Amino acid sequence: MFMSGTAIVLFASLLGAGCSHALGTVELYSCAKPTAEGSKPMLTPELVDYGNVYLDGALRDLANAEIVDVQAPLRQSSDCFGRALRLTPDSYEAQLSMSVAYLARARLAAVGSSDRASLLDGARHMLGRAYMLRHGAYEPLYYLAEVALAEGKPQEARRLLEPLRVAGVKEGPVNMLLGSLSEREGKARAAEAFYRKAVAAGWPADTLIFAASRLRQLSSNTGAR
Repeated sequence: MFMSGTAIVLFASLLGAGCSHALGTVELYSCAKPTAEGSKPMLTPELVDYGNVYLDGALRDLANAEIVDVQAPLRQSSDCFGRALRLTPDSYEAQLSMSVAYLARARLAAVGSSDRASLLDGARHMLGRAYMLRHGAYEPLYYLAEVALAEGKPQEARRLLEPLRVAGVKEGPVNMLLGSLSEREGKARAAEAFYRKAVAAGWPADTLIFAASRLRQLSSNTGAR
């Protein structure tokens, strides 16, 4: 089961904005291969960078196509993050990125499956760990809201997003997710207000495009009544 359009855009835009690093061409399976003789082993920051390139690429492929095999790059990203965590268990960046990879894989798993439940549990655990490592960081709260949404807990998702909305962080993605939640609850007017705020934030580009599209659709629906 593929991610919803909202989930795909949110993942892609958030990673593009905060987690990934442009490394140019990355050798396939680079994190899984043993270190070449005479070369230095990759350290935690490099492993996280490589993992985020795999993860970012997989999510952007999903955002741009209806059916794409992204399980391999998602697992490659998890391998990179896992190696980083074995080197540095207290790496905030590795914990956060691994949780996003788990959440992405969970979105692709069948609803109600043991794989999905296990991946969501893993994501929640790592996000909690990341939050404790960097108390007050807003990224773990945002992704915990994504976990809650994936588990069908919209009220918990709202509770996690509210302090981010008040603080004005990640305005585009946060308001877009709140708009999506409102739309699911049949609150079209509230959804439009959140989508307008997401558009006004003007960034990331994927968020802007998706929020503008939903605004046009809601306005069209209103005009047809």
